[in-house]
Amino acid sequence: MAEHPRVRTYAARRRVSPLTRERLAILGPLWSLPPGPLRPAAAFGRQVPLVVDIGCGHGEAAIAYAVSHPTHDVVAVDTHTPGIARLLAAAEASGAAGSPAAGEAPGALGRSAVASMVASTMASTAVSTAASTAGARPARAATGAGPAASGVPNLRIELADAMAFLEERVGAATLDAAHLFFPDPWPKARHAKRRLVSGRLLELLTSRLKPGGHLLLATDHTGYAAYAIAQVRAHGALVPVRAGRPCWRPCGGFEARALASSREVIEIRAERP
Repeated sequence: MAEHPRVRTYAARRRVSPLTRERLAILGPLWSLPPGPLRPAAAFGRQVPLVVDIGCGHGEAAIAYAVSHPTHDVVAVDTHTPGIARLLAAAEASGAAGSPAAGEAPGALGRSAVASMVASTMASTAVSTAASTAGARPARAATGAGPAASGVPNLRIELADAMAFLEERVGAATLDAAHLFFPDPWPKARHAKRRLVSGRLLELLTSRLKPGGHLLLATDHTGYAAYAIAQVRAHGALVPVRAGRPCWRPCGGFEARALASSREVIEIRAERP
């Protein structure tokens, strides 16, 4: 693998609330991968298409993908501690997702049910988080049951630097897809080196994706989109194209704010031949 400079691609955040610490302590061990190299059969108990959500934030997209693709497995990775804590709580609360619609595969949910479940679970965790931030004492997090008792048994959650995770724990030709939704565009010229789409990431994805695997990227920053396409083309191992919006992805967070401000959301798919 070619050598690339190691540059931190995220802004460090150190403030952690008592609720966040509690969620990490109780739920983190239940939802994280086994230590060491990622072995999908050991982590999930099966061998099916595997997706990594890079910089998953609060995890709405990761949960929605896991619910709408029950025959795929998902690993959600982020360094943002409060976001991972909220995702852990939302995943734990997802067991009330409901039943599949008529004609759907067991474990699957219709699009409206997915949207409803994600909105409900994320809203409930947001209320607890807001109460904690405001200084109120929220109800103590229940003892976790883990993935098997949830609505997303095919999801695992890692508090980690995605670059280091890919480099140190994911083997060659392990992934079927990688999702990178609304990464920090680092718009100032002096910060451009911190952009996540880089030679280092593309080198890692080229190795870790299976032939035919792909990267899905979404951004509302036109400059970042042009930069990302240029980086992928310059690297040469992945083939970038403009893509349609995934129907399973919830419209929230950065995307909702972009659309409310009349900014275009640009979708890019880069496939490994």
